[in-house]
Amino acid sequence: MKTIITDNWLTLIEQSPLPIAIFDRHMKYLAASKRWLTDYNLGDRKLTGRSHYDVFPEISDRWKEFHQRGICGEAISMPEDKFVRLDGTVLWLRWEIQPWYKGKDIGGILLFVEDITAQKQALEDLKTLNLELEKRVDERTQALKKSIEKLKAALYKVNQLSELLPICSACKKIRDDQGYWHQVEVYIRDHAGVEFSHGICPDCKKKLYPDLFDN
Repeated sequence: MKTIITDNWLTLIEQSPLPIAIFDRHMKYLAASKRWLTDYNLGDRKLTGRSHYDVFPEISDRWKEFHQRGICGEAISMPEDKFVRLDGTVLWLRWEIQPWYKGKDIGGILLFVEDITAQKQALEDLKTLNLELEKRVDERTQALKKSIEKLKAALYKVNQLSELLPICSACKKIRDDQGYWHQVEVYIRDHAGVEFSHGICPDCKKKLYPDLFDN
C-alpha cells in the first residue's frame, strides 16, 4: 500500500506521539514529531530543510544504505539495532522505514525510530539475575547432595552398629564383614567416626592396683 503525503500529513506527523520523521529523496527533513525531538535531545531545533546526516553526523554507512533502499521503494524494519552517539552513548533502537509517494513517484521516506534502551537494559538485567539465581540454586543443590551423601553414610554406619555384632567372648574383639577382628574402639571409630580417649574406671583401678586402695 502506497503512502501519499499531503500537507495535512505533515501536520499530523509533527503532532504525533510517536518518534517519527519524514524526509525527501535527499534525506532532508520535511517534518518531525515532538517525540522525535525529545527522544534524541534535539531541543527546539528547526529541522525542516536540514540534512538528516548533518543533524546526526554519527550515522553509519550501513544506516545510509538502509535509507537509500527505502528511497528506492523498499519497506524495511529492525526489531533492535545498536546506535552509538557522538558522545559515546549507546542506544538500542527499534526502527521502520517506509517509502512515501507523491503521485506515482517516490518522494522520500517515513522513518520511525523508537529508543528501546531502557527495555533492553531491563532485559539484560533480568538475564543476569536469572543466571545468578541459577548459579545459587546449583550451588545449593550441590551442597544438598553432599549433605545427603553424608547423611546416608552416617545412617549406614548407624545401621552397622545397630545390627547383631559378632564379638569375641574372651578378648571382646569385633569381627567385620570381611572376617577380620578389631578392637571394639577401632571398629566403632571406623564405622561411626567416634574417637576414643583412654582412662581407667574406679573398679578397674582397684583390681589392677589393690595396694593403692588397701589403706
